[in-house]
Amino acid sequence: MGCENGTSLLCLILVESEQALGNQLFTALGLPLRGRWSERKPKLMGSMVQFGVKCLIVDDAHDLSLSHLMYIKELTDRGRLHYEYPPGLCLVTAGRGNTIPLKEIFDQPVIVRMLIHSFLP
Repeated sequence: MGCENGTSLLCLILVESEQALGNQLFTALGLPLRGRWSERKPKLMGSMVQFGVKCLIVDDAHDLSLSHLMYIKELTDRGRLHYEYPPGLCLVTAGRGNTIPLKEIFDQPVIVRMLIHSFLP
């Protein structure tokens, strides 16, 4: 989880749901999975700030669904808006043949608008 220079990283492996992804983050931080997801979810970014997480690394990102991306966006937006602590994001993908990973998702106009909106002051 940590690096030599003290920057904390969280590495994720793609799972089937938002809750499973959140549970993976809680586990990586060494936090208990007690209580309902709806109660733990709002506390996740605060825990990431407390532990000094600077970057989320998502392996197999070429298999991300739109709901996964929406959750990751929600999480990073919460860091930026509520904590003034925007974590970095690294999506590790693999191409298959002539396809460009995540192209189908990022080509959707709604995604482009959301990404542009999230980076505007």
